[in-house]
Amino acid sequence: MQTMTKAFFSYLLAIVLVAFGTGCGIKGPPVPLKKEPPPQVADLEARLEGDRVILVWGLGKEGEEIEAIHFVVMRHCEPAHNPECPACPKRFVKAGQVDAPTGVVASEHSKLSFAENIKPEMRCSYKVYPVSARGLIGPESPVKSVTALH
Repeated sequence: MQTMTKAFFSYLLAIVLVAFGTGCGIKGPPVPLKKEPPPQVADLEARLEGDRVILVWGLGKEGEEIEAIHFVVMRHCEPAHNPECPACPKRFVKAGQVDAPTGVVASEHSKLSFAENIKPEMRCSYKVYPVSARGLIGPESPVKSVTALH
C-alpha cells in the first residue's frame, strides 16, 4: 500500500509539473536587436602641419551617447603633380583606427583626432567611418584632401 501511495504521489507531482511548470502561455516573437549603424562622423577637418596630416572630427550630436566603438581612417595618396580628376575612382586603404571613448555623451567639444606623416609632393585624401560594437559600419564622412608641396 505504501509503495502504491508513493507511486501515486510521484505520478501526480509529474502531472502538476508538466501542466503548470511549462510557462505562462504563448510566447511572443523575439524582440530584434537594434540594427541601425552608428551615425556619420560630424565635421571632418584635415590640415597639414609640416609633413604631418592631422584629421579632427566630432563624435555626434550634442547630448547623444556615442554608439561607435572605433573609427576607421581611410587614405588615398597620389603624386601632387598629377592633375586632379574628381570623376576618377580613388583606391582608399586603411590608414589607421581610432578607438572611441566608452560611456561618453557627445558635446560640441567632443573631438577625436588622427595624425600621420606624408611624403613631400603628395596629395592625400581621407575619409572616416564609424563601427559599432555589433560590427555595423556607419556611413563614410565626406572626403577631405591635403597636399604636401615641400
